[in-house]
Amino acid sequence: MSNISLALLIASAMLVAFTVRESFAADAPVITRLKVAGKFTAPNSEDDKKPRGISGMTCLGKPADASRECLIINDEERFGEIVTLTNEGVATTGKTIKFVEKGEAGKDVLGEAQDPNCKDKGVVAKPSKFDELDGEGVATVGDAIYVASSHSCTGGGKYKPSSFLLVRFKANNATSFKGESEPVLERSWRLADVLLGSEVKEVREAYGKPKGEGINIEGIAVTGGRLYAGLRTPTASTEAFIVSAPVEDLFATGHERLKAGIKTFRVELGANTGIRDLAALGNDRLLVLAGPTGNQAGVEYKLWLLDKPVDGAKKSLLATITTTTIGGDGEAGKAETVVVLEETPDRLKVLVLYDNLDEGEPTQYDIRLGPK
Repeated sequence: MSNISLALLIASAMLVAFTVRESFAADAPVITRLKVAGKFTAPNSEDDKKPRGISGMTCLGKPADASRECLIINDEERFGEIVTLTNEGVATTGKTIKFVEKGEAGKDVLGEAQDPNCKDKGVVAKPSKFDELDGEGVATVGDAIYVASSHSCTGGGKYKPSSFLLVRFKANNATSFKGESEPVLERSWRLADVLLGSEVKEVREAYGKPKGEGINIEGIAVTGGRLYAGLRTPTASTEAFIVSAPVEDLFATGHERLKAGIKTFRVELGANTGIRDLAALGNDRLLVLAGPTGNQAGVEYKLWLLDKPVDGAKKSLLATITTTTIGGDGEAGKAETVVVLEETPDRLKVLVLYDNLDEGEPTQYDIRLGPK
């Protein structure tokens, strides 16, 4: 064999090997639209004539269960709602778990409220006027349920203290979120400490700016003893950010601010693209739902798998998320939520839901995984 032929053979083999490594989803996913029985509880959305969309969801039970309880959140409300998930679809139950009381003063919140730097910030030392949670991220680890606010000022620069909370509570048991009484809540201000303590300049400087250019947490995941929060904004050129901290430090007793253990890493997602949700996978991997930072046309929603929650980690494209349904405001549906329903070495089944479509239009993606 000539040297030229040998070189071509080696180059061809290297190209094949590279292609296999970068192509993780073996086939196009099987997509199934699930039915929704009932109407989600969303009085604030109804009053404002906004769709009853979903900004976060997590489920108890196991993939083999005929029926599973799931908790959904809507960023307009002060509570989460329990729904039932089966192979046929999602059914409402009318059961809710309240995270904040309207008008409360934020008593017994762990840590200390940071100055939000919002244009209209009101009183920070004694936060009052709690209203909607602006819940964006929800995650389950064991019997612990975590719910995170957006940590953002409103589009007009208004400060709402209840939008700067991280909440944790224990599920009633392995298959139900709530017993006869309301769960005992732990609430913390310390996720703001993580944002302001980031070593990344873009993250620190975005804190307190109006929604759209300021901080906007859109999803959380808990794995390996750390809580990870994915940011829709800010971004840096083609990179999105994920901040993290030890979960027990976020909920440590007392009112000390969190100063140690804070990490931030970058994920290359493309221009005008931020993180719309996160989910934990086995071996401390992360599932990232990416999409436009705002309403940019032409920026696709995609599912990525991150091998490790660190800078420069290998990522694999699993699926491109599409929707043909138009929301009540005339905009295409915005994919805001991804829930892992089943994970095996060669298969991943997830549920994607939308924030600006009534009942979230739950859509299942059954993804067959190829070689790593």
